Amino acid sequence: MYVMISTKDSQAVGALLLAVSKTKMRLAVPGKSDALELTLIEGQWTAENGDQVSLDSIIQTGELDLLAIGSQVFPKTMVAN
Repeated sequence: MYVMISTKDSQAVGALLLAVSKTKMRLAVPGKSDALELTLIEGQWTAENGDQVSLDSIIQTGELDLLAIGSQVFPKTMVAN
């Protein structure tokens, strides 16, 4: 899966999702020699250096069932009418 993220300085970056769990995510970012590791802290994805990162989009390719992953990994949100 491809992930578009934004850093606190509003720089948009495309990355390849390598691994994901309920509170951790590893991304391969073009031009970087090491994977970017994100941790979900109090509802905000945070890099190892403490910078907050926003997930702008997740683009699915292939046969992976994103709905099944999303229902287990990403928090659910409920809204009132």
